[in-house]
Amino acid sequence: MHNNLEIKVKINGNEISEERLISVGCIFVCNMHQIDTYYNVEKGRLKLRVIDDIHGELIYYERDETSIYKKSSYEKYWCENFKEFNELFSRVLGIKGIVDKQRRLFLYQSTRVHLDDVKDLGKFLEIEVPVESSSNDAQNMMNYLIEQLNVSKINFFKKSYIDLYYDIKGEVCNTKLHG
Repeated sequence: MHNNLEIKVKINGNEISEERLISVGCIFVCNMHQIDTYYNVEKGRLKLRVIDDIHGELIYYERDETSIYKKSSYEKYWCENFKEFNELFSRVLGIKGIVDKQRRLFLYQSTRVHLDDVKDLGKFLEIEVPVESSSNDAQNMMNYLIEQLNVSKINFFKKSYIDLYYDIKGEVCNTKLHG
């Protein structure tokens, strides 16, 4: 499995703008529309991400949802027949929920930086630092970007978008803290 160190930050307006990201050395990659369909699983999270209604990625991950600095282990698989795959998994596992977002993807070295506009939730900054050589190196990179972007820790979120969606909608979410 691959490993990341991640943060999610609620942003208001343009406090973290594309210009700000570029000024610290981030490189704009692309805009994309992502629809993440989460399936009911006992351990971790399983979702099908459809990007621009062109291709799909099956993503399984386990992540600590109790800290603002989330360690994540994940696997990704490209899905050519994502519509058929969604029909099968929806029927077999059931759908836990769907998250619809517009994402602006930037890279800082090997770190992914996202500006997300999530339907019904608002705007967020996400930083995903790959844990390549050590957790300390990943934490140092995360701290550097947080400092450079002047991100306030009071706006950090521990929860995933799917959990936030259920919280805002006032529905019960059956997720486990580890996944």
